[in-house]
Amino acid sequence: MADRRPRRGNSAVGVGLVLGSVLLEGLVVGWWAWRNGVNADEGFYLAAAEHVAQGRRLYGDVFFPQMPYLPWTLAAVFRVAAPSLGVARAVSVIAAAAAAGLLTAIVWLQERRAATTAIAALLYIANALVIDSLSVSKTSALVNVSLLAAFAPIALNKTRTPLWAALAGAAAGIAIGLRLPVAVVVLLFAALIARQGVAPLAAFAIGGLVASLPWLSAVARFPDQFWFCNVTFHSLRREISGWSAILAQKISIIAKWVLLPQHAILWALVAYSLWTDRKRVWPAAAAALVLAAAYAAATPTYLEYMSQFLAFLVLAAVPACAALARHRRLAAAVLGVYVLGCYGLVKPVPAGTTMAGKRSLWARQTVAEVSSYLREHAAADDAVLSWWEGYPVLSGRPGFIGVGFWESNVAKKLDRAAAERYHVVQRDQLADLVRTGAPAWVVVDDGTWSGLRAAIDARYAPVHRVGPVQIYQRRAVAEAGAEADARHGTP
Repeated sequence: MADRRPRRGNSAVGVGLVLGSVLLEGLVVGWWAWRNGVNADEGFYLAAAEHVAQGRRLYGDVFFPQMPYLPWTLAAVFRVAAPSLGVARAVSVIAAAAAAGLLTAIVWLQERRAATTAIAALLYIANALVIDSLSVSKTSALVNVSLLAAFAPIALNKTRTPLWAALAGAAAGIAIGLRLPVAVVVLLFAALIARQGVAPLAAFAIGGLVASLPWLSAVARFPDQFWFCNVTFHSLRREISGWSAILAQKISIIAKWVLLPQHAILWALVAYSLWTDRKRVWPAAAAALVLAAAYAAATPTYLEYMSQFLAFLVLAAVPACAALARHRRLAAAVLGVYVLGCYGLVKPVPAGTTMAGKRSLWARQTVAEVSSYLREHAAADDAVLSWWEGYPVLSGRPGFIGVGFWESNVAKKLDRAAAERYHVVQRDQLADLVRTGAPAWVVVDDGTWSGLRAAIDARYAPVHRVGPVQIYQRRAVAEAGAEADARHGTP
């Protein structure tokens, strides 16, 4: 895999390209993080981080359906900055910028050609799926930078040195601690390093083990809960069933992975690169395909999963980038069409559609107004029962362990003993909370908890609505507040 191409350019150009990529990615993803609507999954990451910051243990004390490194990271940040969506997303933006810089550095050190490096960097930075997935407080950005850090010594032929191999292993261990499915590509990295000898492979394994010790300790302490949250839960939560429906869903997503305009261009560049310089690019192509296969095996399969292997597609397309760099008009045309693919991010959604309803529910303004209302009207110790676990965190009010989007999804598929063991609240327990008035406030959207509405209406009064989200307060307190406002002439 050693680069036999002539070296051109100088270090200043390379440093400039890397810093430029970091800045551009930070600006683009940061802008979209500020503008983008809320992803429902951000709620359970925020809630998990809040639990950790308050001293609770993932798996042992609270349900969490992923690997623990992101909430542990966010919890450390929340200890010095008040929990907020902006703070959590800033972590992703920083990681996204670092990943873009690392990818640019790999290409530069392989090619030493400014135009080729710039084209490859733009293919990554201007990808709409990357912009969207890396702008939210989820694992994608941190996984990307970790996997690229693990792959860099391999791509640059540095792993003969045990120190570099150990660093690659440490980055790989961190990636697994963020998202378990990436373990399959870590095995590929190990196989590539094994070709350099036993010592580099041993160093890679030691580095990976050291970086994995924190999450392995969680496995040792809570093996049953860990396995349920990271494996069993993901089979139970499936929204679709039957092989025909599952296969159709997978085919639909894989078609988007390949046929959306930006993706089709990238796959074509990879195909050209494999045809012209297969020996040099096959490790990156293999990494992309292994990750794609792992995520395609998940049910349901999601479009956003492509953001986890797209960086490797870009690295596998470098020879095609070099060919484009030699034909400026063709490069301008291809990149122009590619950048236009970002229009999907800002394309208006027709009013009255299902997508328009979802955007209203998860709009930044909706989330901000609900959170602000609770902060302004709820006492600091008022417990908030919310169908989305993000609202108690963002309003700075206590929530209820085991209540949330994914918790509700799986709780109905468990018996009472299993639900208690895995820390999820079942529907009858929710009803008991409402009937006893344990929450001071209830927050629910129009399409959720229909079976609880009678109990909610009996004990709580609707006090504020933000779009499709209704906020309730204990009826006695709400009515007393309304009477006080009337006496003082408050409208």
